Amino acid sequence: MAVPTPTVSDPTGYELPMDQRRVLRWMIYIGYAALTAGVFHGLANALSYAKIDVIGYFPALHTYYQGLTAHGVANVIIFTFSFSNAFLPLMTARARGRPLSSRLLWASFIALLVGNMLLVLRAWRREHPGARIPLLVY
Repeated sequence: MAVPTPTVSDPTGYELPMDQRRVLRWMIYIGYAALTAGVFHGLANALSYAKIDVIGYFPALHTYYQGLTAHGVANVIIFTFSFSNAFLPLMTARARGRPLSSRLLWASFIALLVGNMLLVLRAWRREHPGARIPLLVY
């Protein structure tokens, strides 16, 4: 009879190092902040659809579609990316009972904050001053 593969190695007594917990915690905080912003944008869109215009009270939003875009970006992209960036490594470390690679963890956190696409966008804006950002960039 074959021995089954353990789902989780025995994590008894294992605790993730404090610096790694802090990084993971901040990734989750950023995700929930984005989720909260997305919920409020969604509420504003629902009210706007019901002819109650509150979109103008949000900074930099002027139309229903801008609010819809902000709602989608906050909920689908930022929340999902930041939450999964924290949750999956946490579960992997817990299942194996071993710490994560601190360098890779910090690299993913910096990518979450800065984003390689934001750096490319900044360079594009320098080359095209005053031009509108192409739709596909969003």
